[in-house]
Amino acid sequence: MSGAAVPDAGTQAREDDAAALERSRRWLAEAQRLAALGSWEWDVRTGAVLFSDELRAVYRLDPSVTPTFATCLEMVHPDDRPRAERAILAALTDGGVFDLDHRVVCGDGEVIWVRARGSVTRGEDGSPLLLVGTAQDVTERVAIEARLQESERRLLEAQRVARLGRWDWDVRSDVVVWSDDMFRIFGIPPAALEPTVEGYLARVHPDDRDELLQMLADVRAGREDYALEHRVLRADGSVGWVSCRAAVVRDDDGAEVRLHGTATDVTERKLAELAAARATAELAARAEQLRRLAFTDPLTGLANRALFADRLQHALDARSPAGVSVLLVDLDDFKDVNDVLGHQVGDRLLVEVAGRLTRCVRPEDTVARLGGDEFAVVLAEAAHGEQVARRIGAALDTPVRFGDRQLVPTGSIGLARVAGGEPVPADVLLQQADIAMYAAKRAGKGRYEVFDPTMSTAVLARADVENGLRQALDRDELVVHLQPLVDVTARAATRVEALVRWPRPSGLALPADFLPVAERSGLVRTLGQQVLRAACRGLAPWLAADPGRSVAVNVSPVQLREPDFATTVLGILARTGVGPRQLLLEVTETLFLEAGPRVVGQLAELRAAGIRVAIDDFGTGYSSLGRLQDLPVDGVKVDRTFVQQMGAGPGDAAILTAMVTLAHDLGLEVTAEGVETRDQATRLLELGVDHLQGHHLARPVPLDALDDAVAAAGAAVRAAAGCPGRSGRATVQLVAGEDALGRAVRGALVRAGLAVAGPGEPPDAVVLVTARGEDALARSAALRPPGGAAVLVLCARADRATRARLLAAGADDVVVDPGCPAGLADRVRGALRTAAAEAGG
Repeated sequence: MSGAAVPDAGTQAREDDAAALERSRRWLAEAQRLAALGSWEWDVRTGAVLFSDELRAVYRLDPSVTPTFATCLEMVHPDDRPRAERAILAALTDGGVFDLDHRVVCGDGEVIWVRARGSVTRGEDGSPLLLVGTAQDVTERVAIEARLQESERRLLEAQRVARLGRWDWDVRSDVVVWSDDMFRIFGIPPAALEPTVEGYLARVHPDDRDELLQMLADVRAGREDYALEHRVLRADGSVGWVSCRAAVVRDDDGAEVRLHGTATDVTERKLAELAAARATAELAARAEQLRRLAFTDPLTGLANRALFADRLQHALDARSPAGVSVLLVDLDDFKDVNDVLGHQVGDRLLVEVAGRLTRCVRPEDTVARLGGDEFAVVLAEAAHGEQVARRIGAALDTPVRFGDRQLVPTGSIGLARVAGGEPVPADVLLQQADIAMYAAKRAGKGRYEVFDPTMSTAVLARADVENGLRQALDRDELVVHLQPLVDVTARAATRVEALVRWPRPSGLALPADFLPVAERSGLVRTLGQQVLRAACRGLAPWLAADPGRSVAVNVSPVQLREPDFATTVLGILARTGVGPRQLLLEVTETLFLEAGPRVVGQLAELRAAGIRVAIDDFGTGYSSLGRLQDLPVDGVKVDRTFVQQMGAGPGDAAILTAMVTLAHDLGLEVTAEGVETRDQATRLLELGVDHLQGHHLARPVPLDALDDAVAAAGAAVRAAAGCPGRSGRATVQLVAGEDALGRAVRGALVRAGLAVAGPGEPPDAVVLVTARGEDALARSAALRPPGGAAVLVLCARADRATRARLLAAGADDVVVDPGCPAGLADRVRGALRTAAAEAGG
């Protein structure tokens, strides 16, 4: 071994202790550094203060600075300094330790939080010698605690604002602990809420208790989290809503220990939701109501035009192989129901019809009311169209009773159909059904017609006529032609009929070609005014030349229904200078079938002004002949069909003779139209009609050819009056006014087989009709006819002396108060025999 010295045991021990001490110091320093914990020592007697290196690092002190107790106090934040002084003083005075969290202003000016702990070492006399302690940087902990406190504060505030209550149910003791907000939710003091589940359930709405118990059972069975909204009964009697959440707490063995949860007052939100739900339901109901109003007919409950169009388009878009059929149903003469029985009955009838139509189709079909009395049906299968049309027709033919009235709502039906897959626009299909429906009306109503392409041609032609007529009226292009009417007594044309003509590229269009279109389109009012104005203006000079002349103008029933018709006519007469007695208005007999007070009143106003009224086409209407005596008319124009029947065989003129006789007996003037041959003119003269009109006499001519036509018509009648068929018959010259009595006498003479002489014809007898016998005496020239003709005087009043004076003046017979005597012809023949005997004697 070497000679190195070997340390003794004592030295080795000291070295080991020093090394251990050094390690302890290093460990302590490292622990303080890691914990941001420094130590300090204050010698109370000397005032010396020692800081550990770590404490200098915590306080950020310069190593050259020697701290003192005063400088240490100055480092404490001014707001915390009084509290620190009190804690140190208490430790020095009372002993023990002090423990204080306070802020420190570090050497670099940063403020930190430290936790200062210290203990006092005292001398034998009990006086404090040293104050030793630690100071740890707890800035981060204090900040975390502050945030936690703020969060707790905010949570409590949120719970208070949200009225969030907490509860905890100890399952083992069955005790429930409530937070204060739970009491506020229920509106009761804590003493009033029993701290059990039953106490809580007693406050739950009865309808929600079972659901709440089920929630608790589900949570206890293992459901992690459960939420339920239910109603609670408040102390003031009101009902609130809470959102309840619950969770279960179990011990280490999995046994349930307690249930805890929250109850949030959601009354305002729930009431808002319920109000919103009610508002939504009301909006939905209102939207449904608006939808029904938008797509449903309010009277019948059927689909309206908009929904019908949608259903039809949908059916066509489907391109079903079965095809689609459309039916248009228009009630016949429905306007009469409204006018006569009132709109209330009309509406009830429409509702009844709607029900019948619905029962005629299948649920998948659509029945709609398009407006007024027009209905429509969409059938999903084209093949069923005619079957449904027949079914509807039969259903409408069944009478319906309203009180003591019975109505049969017949309808005209138009059917249009499209084969499966055929691309036909909805408006085209509907137009085809409309065309077919009008074809059914023209065919007699109360039936159905299936659309045929030829129908479109007729419709287009009518549309062309209407458009052209409208333009012609706007440009005043219509013209008036005039056809003479011959006065049988005067054997001269003293009246003309104004007939409208429409110049077209193909020639002059006759009224039959366009008047029906004018009436249907409403243009006839303008047309009628233009014709009357043109006729009066053009004929004014011709009419003014002879007050006995007149013009006849046809009037449409559509015109007469206008409330200002009478005023319009009188205004045209006044502006053109034509006298009211020189105008004759011809109306159709069918007008009086539906004539209301307005029509009759206007005719009465016109007649009171002097205008005469005649029934045109007499005999073709549907009213009985007996109604003539009730109608506000002055004459009749016998339809041409009765004139054309003459010559057909025995009794060919029986009806015509009866009509003439009846009209004359009623004091009405009779005109026969459609005279095409001389023989017809001769026979009509024998029947005693008052006026003749027809192509045999004169055709309608323009105004500049009127004079020639008038002359030709008079010559034709005079030729007919002198034809061989009248030889051997007595001819009577009638001297009478144009009153009812004069016309009745003329008719009686003709019916008796006597011929009425025309101007210039030598008569066999003269019949003088007067109101009084004195009037006949004043006309003594008539009592001395040339050629020795017999004279018969008819007067309404004459005493015996006047009769004697009339006989002395040359009368062969005097009849007083004749009243159209049946034996008038015998009296005339007797006068002829007397005159012949006197001439032979």
